[in-house]
Amino acid sequence: MTLNRFHAIMAMLNTGRVGVHPVDARGHPIPGPVIDAARRDALVAMRHQRARWAARRLVTAAEVARFLTAA
Repeated sequence: MTLNRFHAIMAMLNTGRVGVHPVDARGHPIPGPVIDAARRDALVAMRHQRARWAARRLVTAAEVARFLTAA
């Protein structure tokens, strides 16, 4: 992975938007093909993060239900 691609992915994940057009460490725009690849990677990472959050909420809801039925 190139440093430009890494910068692009991190910018997208930090803002939570894949429409952002990030710049490299020197402030120059990152080329389009690198942005496209980074956008795909960022979308996958966001999808996995949302799945983790949803799983965490389901576990919490299950624990609450277990507590309420045990009482």
